[in-house]
Amino acid sequence: MTLRRLALTVLLVSMLGPRAVPALSVDALLIGLSQAWTGNGYVPTPDDPGGPYDFPVTGSEAMPIDPFLGFGTRLVLLETTAITGALTLSPQLQVGWRYYLLYASGRVVPSQIEAAAGAEGEVPGVGSARVVSVRLPLPIGYELRIADAHALSIAVSPTFVFRIPAGDVAPRDEAPDLSGMWGFFYDRMRFLMPELVLSYRFAMSEYLEAALFATYGVSPLDLTDTRLPWYDQMRIAAGVELGLRLPLAGLARRRESRLPEGVEPFPADE
Repeated sequence: MTLRRLALTVLLVSMLGPRAVPALSVDALLIGLSQAWTGNGYVPTPDDPGGPYDFPVTGSEAMPIDPFLGFGTRLVLLETTAITGALTLSPQLQVGWRYYLLYASGRVVPSQIEAAAGAEGEVPGVGSARVVSVRLPLPIGYELRIADAHALSIAVSPTFVFRIPAGDVAPRDEAPDLSGMWGFFYDRMRFLMPELVLSYRFAMSEYLEAALFATYGVSPLDLTDTRLPWYDQMRIAAGVELGLRLPLAGLARRRESRLPEGVEPFPADE
């Protein structure tokens, strides 16, 4: 263990209380489905004379909402006994897709197949493409366990976003040059989107759980672009998640305080 890791562990233990103990284990395997809204401020109209975008634009979808399918695992890093809780890490892989439109100016916006050939003013768009979004959230957070069957958690994640082309749609000519689209996706560190994650989960059986969750993410550098509204590139998602709790993963399940009538306790349970 490096000195930096040791110092971080000591800090986390001191934050979680004197009865926090290391407990690295796989808590559950996860699969989830969510709907995500991404802010798109590039919907200018001529109603703002003198503004940076005081010209008509077509093809830019104002309310893009996309489905995402996610897979992951929840790891327990530290457990506390003074207050029943744990420090967790939940690496995930999320996959979604939508249409994007490239304008001649280099701006890329979410679009729909019905409006894939948009235009800025009198200038036609270059073309559109199907794009697969691959997200890698790494939320680390604290969960508070309530009565063994319920848990509330809050986490932060330095989520990484990668967009992969999956075919052109309605090109303006036979071979549109959409290379500017991929440059836009990774310009200004748009592949990095810090997120806040809130969730509530409950046990459905000893080994199966369900959770409701919500996330809020924003690209820090996009916030500095004063030409567009503050919500541009912002992401808000909500979804449901199922977790398979492994029977032999050191899951910090507390023993029942009361045994059924007529059952004698083992010596370790006395």
